[in-house]
Parts: sequence; C-alpha cells; structure tokens
Amino acid sequence: LKANHVWPAMHDGDGGTIPFNCYEKNRVVADEHAIVMRSSHIEPMLRNNIAGAEWDREYPGEPWDYVTNKDHIYKYWEDRVKVNGKYENVYTMGKRGKDDEAGSDVTVPVLERIMADQRTILRQWVDKDITHVPQVLIAYTEVLGLYNKGLKVPDDIIFCWPDDNFGYIRQLPDAREQQRSGGSGVYYHLQWLNGATTAYTWLNTTPPALIWEEMSKAWQYGAKNIWVLNVGDIKPGEIGAEFFLEMACDPERYRHDTVRDFLVRWAARDLDPHFANEVASIMEEYYLLGFAR
Repeated sequence: LKANHVWPAMHDGDGGTIPFNCYEKNRVVADEHAIVMRSSHIEPMLRNNIAGAEWDREYPGEPWDYVTNKDHIYKYWEDRVKVNGKYENVYTMGKRGKDDEAGSDVTVPVLERIMADQRTILRQWVDKDITHVPQVLIAYTEVLGLYNKGLKVPDDIIFCWPDDNFGYIRQLPDAREQQRSGGSGVYYHLQWLNGATTAYTWLNTTPPALIWEEMSKAWQYGAKNIWVLNVGDIKPGEIGAEFFLEMACDPERYRHDTVRDFLVRWAARDLDPHFANEVASIMEEYYLLGFAR
C-alpha cells in the first residue's frame, strides 16, 4: 500500500506482547526496508511507557512526572535515542500521562521546557543541526488545548492535527500556521478503544466518504507532511486503511462523486466482479448504519 511510516502499537507489559524496541533487530530490519519509525502520541522519543512496559521495568514505582522526576525521565529518553538515533526516525515530542491520559504535570511552561530538553538530546545524539532531525508534536486531546492557550512550538517541528477519535479533524492550520517550516500532518482514527459504549475496536465503521472529506480538507489546508492512521487490530479496518493510503499517495485521486468507485473496485477484486455494484451498495448502507451509532 506504499506506506513507509509506522508507530508500533502501545503494548501492555503485563502479559501482553513485547514492545517493538525490546527486539534489537526490529529497528535494523525497519531501516533496511526504509520504514521510518516513530512512537505514539503518548510515547515520546521512541519509548514505550504504558503500564507494565519500559518505564515500569526500568524505573519501577517512580512517578511519571517531569516536575518531580525530570532527571530519570530525561535519562530514560536519552538512553533510547543513543541506540536508535542512527536509524531513520521521526521523534514524538512533548509528554502526556503514562497510560494514554492527560499528564497532570504538564502545563504550557512545563511542556515548553520538555520540548527544549528533548531537542537537547536530539542535538547530542542525532544531529547538531536540529532542523535536520524529523520531529512531531501530536496535538492529541489536552495537548491541542495547551497549544490553543499559547504553547510555543519550535517552527521546525511538524505539528500533527488530530481527529476527534471518530473521523472528524478537530482543527486545521490557519494562514499563519501554514507558513511554519516544519509544516503539519494528521493523526486519524479508524478504531478507538475507550470504554464499552463508545469503542469501535473491532468494527469497520468509518465511511470512506468521511475519510475522503476530512483528508481532502487536510490536504487543501496544507496538512500534508505526515498522515498517520490508527488501524487498531488492522483486520477489521482493511478497507479503510487501503482507501486512506491510496489518498496519501494521490490525495486528488477521488472526488465526492467517485468515492463509491473504490468500493466497487474493492468488491470486484476481493469478492466477485459480477456482484461488485450490489456489494458496494450493501457496504454503503452498512457504513450509514454503523456510523450512526
């Protein structure tokens, strides 16, 4: 599908699968295949710190709080960059809570200090010219709120605009923001896990028409440096992932009145060309019903 950028999943270290960087050859194989690695919106500097994973293993019982435990968090980030810095990465900047929640220690001045310290690490271990090091701030949930309260983001950092977890992009760059040297991108959900009533982890309910509308708008607003799709367990979201990545390769391939052609082509290829139009109609109704929930 021509994708070349991966965020490994956030892994639970207590009985779940082992984080990406625990396998030393993973970063080597990714680099050999020209896959640019990064970590998720809650995992700065290529670290996997969700409950039970790397932070809890290396600093058991210590607070994930930059105000009270800066030295250990700084070293934790630095240790990873020392090892992975020679490979092709995009570095997630900033900080949130350890387990995909708001960081209680993170305010506008604290987040600005965190990014400055992270850039010090990158200058030391990746490239003295920080503008040559790909970095991104993912303005997910409360981070976008901090940005709108005045957070100053270094101009060369890519600003990644999030959707609302259900396929609608929360905010896009204005005329001034479109002139930033780092540009911007989009973090988009095809699945979301957050409680029993709103999760859609194993259902493919995001209509290609909505993906087209939102990502076309993002392209027109200049958010084109990085497009990342949260695919969850992948299997339920194969149709949406393929459509999203087709748009990433050619954002002007489809129009509002040709999105259906994708479903017809998919049905003809994967099921039966004799029933492609009928299957596409069934899928359109499925998306209409599924997305209503």
